[in-house]
This record gives sequence, structure tokens and C-alpha cells, in this order.
Amino acid sequence: MIKENIRDYAYTAGCIDCDGWISIKKVNTTREKEKTPRYKLEVGLNGKDGRVQQFLYGKWGGSIQYLDRSSKDIGRAINGTYIYVWKINSLKAMEMLKKIQPYLRYKKDQAEIAIRFQGHLQKAGSPKISKHELEIRENLYQECKKLKSIYIKPHAALETKCNDSKKRCDSPTLQELVTAN
Repeated sequence: MIKENIRDYAYTAGCIDCDGWISIKKVNTTREKEKTPRYKLEVGLNGKDGRVQQFLYGKWGGSIQYLDRSSKDIGRAINGTYIYVWKINSLKAMEMLKKIQPYLRYKKDQAEIAIRFQGHLQKAGSPKISKHELEIRENLYQECKKLKSIYIKPHAALETKCNDSKKRCDSPTLQELVTAN
């Protein structure tokens, strides 16, 4: 059972690293009495197949949404066709992230911020939110948002060289690798 869980955690981490998102959502309200923005942790994954989303739903809970051409949220549909969207929020998302964080490669920092954010929300608890609490939430929101825009090209892609001027790529072919060894 433990190996099964570890495999599921690693698989989930790979899905989130590749096609998923870890996000702190900010909603500015327009109500007269409620001018304080609300924040919420959300983790999700889009895809056209639906099997991966079904696995994640079965393992972690959350919800699955199906969007098609007639959907109001058509901007999220891939190439205007259809898409399955799995989402998990708040406390359930934090519990999942704690379990998969050791297996994340690219979104490990986002997960760490998200866990801190949700843990902080659980401690705050009060319906009346102080200015200090709002600053903390906004800072964590900005940190997570900033990490989403950072991408550094891998060193290997920059360091490989091609000695043959007739080739159009900088990577060796399979045949070259076999004959070199």
C-alpha cells in the first residue's frame, strides 16, 4: 500500500508539473459592504482525454468540469474544442500538495508558497480580516504569481553543439549516439 501511495504521489506531481497549475486566486468583490479581496488556493489540471482528471478526482477529490464550444468559459477550451478541468481547492489542495511536494520538480516553490498560504488561512480563522493579515495574503499571492512567469532554459540545450554545418539541429541523432559508443 505504501508503494502504491508513493507511485500515485509521484504520478500526481508529474501531472501537476507538466500540465497543471498551483495558484492563489484573488477575487476583488464589488459589494458595497465587502471591499476586502478574497483569496483561495486552487490546484488543477486541464486535458482533452479526461482519464487523468478522473484519476486525480478519485485519488484526491475536488471536481471535474467539462467545457465544450458552447461553454461560457470557452477561452479555457483547447483550440475551441473541448476540455476536462479537474480542480481542488483550499484545505484539500494543501493536504495533497504536502504529499506530492517531494516529487515536484518545477512547481515545488509554488507548492511551498501555497502550503504556507493555506496554513496561514487556517490559523487566521476570524471573519474580520486585519490589515496585516491582508498584507500577508497579498504578498503570498504575488510570490506565487511571480513564480509562474519564471522559466530558465535548461543548460543542456545551450551547451550542446553540432559540428556538422549541414544539420539543422544541435543534438546528435540516435544513429550518431550508437556509432559513437
